Amino acid sequence: MYSLGIIALQGHCSTISLYKDDELVFALSEERLSRIKEDSNFPEFAIKACLDKFNLKMQDIDSISFAWNPWSSLWFYLLKNLKHTTFDFLFGKRINGKRSRVKKFLEMIFIRSYIKKTFGHCPKLSFKDHHTCHSLTSIFHSGFTDPLSLVIDGYGDRATISLYKLNGRHHQLLQETFFPDSLGLFYSMFTQFLGFTSDIDEYKFMGLSSYGEPSLVDKINQVISFDENNFVKLNLTYFTFQKSSNVFYSDKLIELLGDPKTYDFKQRTDLAKSVQVVFSQVILKIIKNIKQKYGQETQSICFSGGVFQNCVLNKDIRDSKIFKNVFFTPLCSDLGTAIGACLSERLSKGLSLKKLSHLYLGSSFSDTEIEKILKFFNLNYTTSENLTKDTAKILEQENIIGWFQGASELGYRALGARSILADPRKQEMKDKVNHKIKKRESFRPFAPATTNEFVHKFFEVSGQELGYMIETVDAKKEMANEIAAVVHVDSSSRVQVVSEQDNKIFYDLLLEFEKQTGVGVLLNTSFNIKDEPIVNSPQDALICFARANLDYLVMGRFIIPANSNNHFISRYQS
Repeated sequence: MYSLGIIALQGHCSTISLYKDDELVFALSEERLSRIKEDSNFPEFAIKACLDKFNLKMQDIDSISFAWNPWSSLWFYLLKNLKHTTFDFLFGKRINGKRSRVKKFLEMIFIRSYIKKTFGHCPKLSFKDHHTCHSLTSIFHSGFTDPLSLVIDGYGDRATISLYKLNGRHHQLLQETFFPDSLGLFYSMFTQFLGFTSDIDEYKFMGLSSYGEPSLVDKINQVISFDENNFVKLNLTYFTFQKSSNVFYSDKLIELLGDPKTYDFKQRTDLAKSVQVVFSQVILKIIKNIKQKYGQETQSICFSGGVFQNCVLNKDIRDSKIFKNVFFTPLCSDLGTAIGACLSERLSKGLSLKKLSHLYLGSSFSDTEIEKILKFFNLNYTTSENLTKDTAKILEQENIIGWFQGASELGYRALGARSILADPRKQEMKDKVNHKIKKRESFRPFAPATTNEFVHKFFEVSGQELGYMIETVDAKKEMANEIAAVVHVDSSSRVQVVSEQDNKIFYDLLLEFEKQTGVGVLLNTSFNIKDEPIVNSPQDALICFARANLDYLVMGRFIIPANSNNHFISRYQS
C-alpha cells in the first residue's frame, strides 16, 4: 500500500512524503528540484521524482493526504473571524509575490484537478487538520509512549496553538488558541520591525539576540501577555498583520520603541534579546500551565510548529525541567506536515505506525551517475581509496569543502549529506565561511558536528538527543577556544551528534579528523549560498562549488579540487 503526503500552496516549503505500508521511504521538498527557495507551488517535480525513484505511476498510489484543511480555513477567516480581518488581509497579494490567503485556500480545494491534469489520475484525497499533522510528526519521531504534544506556529487552518494527547491510538485535542492571538506572528512582527523578511528571516533575528541585553523587556510585555485560559493574548493595537497582507506592525509600536531605521547595532541586538526573553517566558508559562492541568497523566511532551525552530527557546524549555522528557522534532516547520498527513490517514484507518528513525529520505545518486556528470563537464578529479582519511587531511589544511554523500536530508538543516564542512579550530574560519562562502551577515553562527565519543569533551550535555541541530547547548569553557568557529558569542552551540547507524561515512570522517587533529568536531553548514536552497543533485553541487568559492568538492568517492578546474569555476562564477 502506497500513501502520498503533501503540503503545498500555503506559503512555505512545499514537500511530499511517501509511505510504503508502514514505512516512510521517501520525502523531498519542491525547492530542492525547482531551485526556488521556499517554493510553495504545487510540488510537481517532487512527486515526479518520487514516482520515478520507485518506478510507480499515480495509479499505484492508494491515497493522498493533504496537510491543510482549506474548507476549515475559509469558514474560519471568512465567517467566524471576520471581525478581526479586512479585505486586504484576505485578498491582498503577500510579500515576495505569495498568494493571497483566500487564493491559496481555493487553490488547495482544487488540488485534485492539479494532480489529475499533471499525472492523468488522482487517487482518493483527504484534507487533514494542519496542527494535527504537525503533532503526529512530532509524536512518531519522538518514540514516546502516550505523550502530550504542543503545536505553536503563525497559524494553521484556524488555530495558532494546539495541545494534544496521544492515548494508544486516540489522538485527542485538549485545547486551542485561535488567530489572531499568535506567538509565531508576534515573533515574525518583530523580525519585520528590524528590517528582516517575516516568515523567512526569524532565524537571523534569533541569532542577533545573542549579542544583546534584555533592556526592553518591560516594553515588550505591553505587547504580549500570558493568558491562563487562552494561553496567550496579543495587544492588537501594536499589530496590523490581522488587517494587512504584508505589514505586521502599527505606528503605535514605533511610538513605543522608536523608529527601527535609526537603530544602531546595540539597539537592534537589545530589542532582539528582549523579544527573545519575553517569547521564552510566555511559552514557559504555557508549558507550566499544561503541566498543572495534564502533567499527572504523563511526564513526556513533544513540540512542533515553526516556533520550535527557535533553538534558543528549545534550550530554555529543556533547562526549565518542567517536563521530564521533552522532544523537539527537526521537522517542526510546515514541511514536516507532509509526513504527519500520512500518519493521520493511517491512524484514522487503524493501520500500523512506526517511529521515524532518520531524515536521509531524499534523492540519491550512485558513483556511476556522479562520474558520468564529472566527465560530461570535463572536470579533473581523483578517485579516493580512503575517502574519509583523504578528506580529513584536506580539512586539516584549512580548506573548505562541499560534501555530497548518499540520500539528501529532509529539512532546513544539513546533517552530513549535503553539507559545507570546515576545520572549526580557529575563529577566523567562521568569518571566512560567512563572507567568502555563504556571503551572509557576519553575526550568523555555525553549527558543530561531532559524535557521542567526543560530545562530552567539548559541550555541556545531559543525555538529550542532539542529532538534528534543533537545540543549543553550552560549550565547555575550557574547550571553547579549541573549536572557536562553532561557538556563538553567548557560548552556545547548535550541536549535531552524528551516529554510525544513521550516517556512517560522516561519522567515520569525524573519527578520522579527530585522529589527525585531536579534535572530533567539524564546522557543518548547509551546502548552498545565500538565497538558494540546499543542493540536491550532482549538477547543483558542482554549480554551488563554483559559485561559493569552495576549495574542494567531495562527491561520492570522488575528490574535485578547485585549483585544477578553473575552466569550470570561471564559467559559473561569471
